[in-house]
Amino acid sequence: MSDETVNGILSTINSFDRFPDAESKTIESLKFEDHSIIFSNFKNLSFSYVFHGQSYLAMKKFQKMLDKLEDSEQFLDDINRLCEEPTLEKRMNLVEYITNEFLE
Repeated sequence: MSDETVNGILSTINSFDRFPDAESKTIESLKFEDHSIIFSNFKNLSFSYVFHGQSYLAMKKFQKMLDKLEDSEQFLDDINRLCEEPTLEKRMNLVEYITNEFLE
């Protein structure tokens, strides 16, 4: 991968982290070589999905996961517990829950 590609990816990720409204669920994307990355901030968390192939289906799947998380009381409770007392176990539980939601 060229230096220009790496610099572009890092610049995009850096600017993404500065979005003012973490509740908006705006999905941003970038492409490099044969892969794409989509990003979204939600509930003070940053989500990303790296994929190869059509972006339309990936975006729909990603949006569906964000919508399911928004409607999930378990997810919101897990985030609140993690913010109150961050532990590795709580982080891993949250990651597992998000992964399962995405794979459904």
